[in-house]
Amino acid sequence: MQRIDDISWLGLGLSESKKFTLLDYGRLDRVITEMGDPANQYPTLCVYMGGRSKDACLRRLYPNNNIKRHASTAEIKLRYDIDSLNTTRPVLFTDGDLKCMPSAYPSTNGRPKLERSISWDTSSAEKALYIIWARLVFLFADVICVFANDFGDLLDVAGFLLECLSLQAPSSLPSAVRPRVIIVLEARLDGEQEDIQNVEHFYCKLHKEGPNLREYFSAVHLIRLESSHLSENARYERLRALIMGQLDDMCTVREDHRALFSATHLGALFRLAFQHTAEGICRPFDFVKATRAQDEVPSTLSRSLAHYLEIGAKAGLRYEELATSISSALLMDHYIPGMLALEPRAVFQTLYRPAVRDALHILGWYQPGKTIEELVGVVECRLVDQFELLDRTGQSSLEFRREQLRASSGRICQIRSNKICLVCLFRVAQHRLDCGHTLCDLCAQLFGTPAPDIEYNFTIDACLCCLYQRPLVIDVLPPTMNPTVLAIDGGGVRGVIPLEFLILVQESLGCCPLQDLIDLAVGTSSGMCRSKLEYPLFVSVFSVRFLASQYFV
Repeated sequence: MQRIDDISWLGLGLSESKKFTLLDYGRLDRVITEMGDPANQYPTLCVYMGGRSKDACLRRLYPNNNIKRHASTAEIKLRYDIDSLNTTRPVLFTDGDLKCMPSAYPSTNGRPKLERSISWDTSSAEKALYIIWARLVFLFADVICVFANDFGDLLDVAGFLLECLSLQAPSSLPSAVRPRVIIVLEARLDGEQEDIQNVEHFYCKLHKEGPNLREYFSAVHLIRLESSHLSENARYERLRALIMGQLDDMCTVREDHRALFSATHLGALFRLAFQHTAEGICRPFDFVKATRAQDEVPSTLSRSLAHYLEIGAKAGLRYEELATSISSALLMDHYIPGMLALEPRAVFQTLYRPAVRDALHILGWYQPGKTIEELVGVVECRLVDQFELLDRTGQSSLEFRREQLRASSGRICQIRSNKICLVCLFRVAQHRLDCGHTLCDLCAQLFGTPAPDIEYNFTIDACLCCLYQRPLVIDVLPPTMNPTVLAIDGGGVRGVIPLEFLILVQESLGCCPLQDLIDLAVGTSSGMCRSKLEYPLFVSVFSVRFLASQYFV
């Protein structure tokens, strides 16, 4: 019996309260897992909209896919071109139409699905499906093929495009990477003059009612299939060439605008966009913010930068020097290994510009001949220049930050603070080197050398800010562990008793010192001997017994 592949991707359902829900059948994740190296493969997405004409076209464009073997009950299906799956640029294609019959119990063939209630109002299931196509699927599409014969006529196609336009652009990416539309017309039989008039009416309607069409679609093409006297493959050859050419062009444009997603990034971004679409359709999906959904920029950044600028100015550093140091810290914060390398200006303006501007306002920073916005622009320009250098050299942002600190150590060595980490500028100071410079737990892990036999133990061989050569060993609290606190009430005649208990604990630990397991120790009298003075246990016991013999004769 021939195996049938379920290609269901997205659909509409009805909740118990008879409200529409957005369904994800997990098809994209399954496709990504079938790729050989998803982190280094950059798929393109082609959308085919229509009915019978669309289905006939898919069988000719992807002959090795055995389209008839695929089945789906969902409104939107997803497949991949078998011939390109293991290449660096696999072709994904999704198809469907605008007909919708949402069910209270959608068939999922026993597979788990993601379901989200739609929070926006819609008059009908068809209208909701329009929005899902326009706000979610087209968000990641490179080429959209619309089969006019399945829509009725060209004016109906124009109406669909204008309906998409009325929803506003769904993406924060540059307009150049918006999808390109290909409208497929059947072969001309007769009535050539009438056909030309239909095309003219189509373009007139688009330009009259949609003057900002390029904000949503980067290009609109019309192509007519060859006449039926040719073979089926020959009829679709020009369409195939046009689609592949447009996909190649879009790949180049995405590279130029730093909007080319790996399969791994595509899967993660789609999950966030799915949730975003269900929650609302008034705001475009912000790709920059989406990359930081699990690690948002801290709200305290503006105060940290204000403090750094203040102590830097007191140390005699010029604003341009401080701006260079700040920009490399921002670069290290965002462009971590595996991060989607989006355009640096967009990253700065979305994530960091408000914090830098607020920091300057907090200080009331004044520099003759420059406004606050111009001072913010200095940091932005430094960030862009540094990113381009990283892009050319292939260097990591971490190593770049290390080199930048070393190169400017002759100047920034004068900066001291017990409030912020002077390496990342983002987090509070947690460790202090003998030279007086401070760093946080995360920077200790990033720049320190891990101990070979102890977990979460790192050695900072030299200060990054002044190159002071005296190692500091730092114990970092593991992320899955809460702090261990030891409190000893060592006062009174029984002050020695807690210490005796600790001796028993130490004996059970063997060669592992008890103090290595304690993050915070507090105590009085005998407890102070143990915690504050860090006496060995037997010394603490001896001291308490000696004092007791002197006071209680």
